[in-house]
Amino acid sequence: MKRFKFRLQRVLDYRERIRDEKQGILQQKNYELQVATDLLGSLKAEALRDQISETAVYTADEMQLFGRYAQRLSDEIAWQEIKVCEAQEAADKAREAYIEASKDSKTLVKLKEKQRGEYDEHVLHEEIKIVDEMTVQRSKRAG
Repeated sequence: MKRFKFRLQRVLDYRERIRDEKQGILQQKNYELQVATDLLGSLKAEALRDQISETAVYTADEMQLFGRYAQRLSDEIAWQEIKVCEAQEAADKAREAYIEASKDSKTLVKLKEKQRGEYDEHVLHEEIKIVDEMTVQRSKRAG
């Protein structure tokens, strides 16, 4: 009896390799999103921490310096929010690509399992036929 051979094994291997690549890309995009989100959080924390005290007395130069710094920080926060949105979109696209590749791979895995089950069932029936034939041959010789 021949061993089981899945005719689409090379296609399955290729699809699993593609799925693994997509998973790596997804992990990278999620990491980039996390870094961008962390940076945004630290910028916002810095903006809260560096607010001007209402009770302190400042010179005009200091007030102007605080104003420029606050504006620059505000611009950085706005820019970082855009980067977070872009990173989120990239992560979402990578997730969709991974899910699609995973579905393609899973379809072939299920087909392979189905064919393997059919093969095993066929082998079992063949073995039963052989055993029955041997039993018949023994009974003919004994009788």
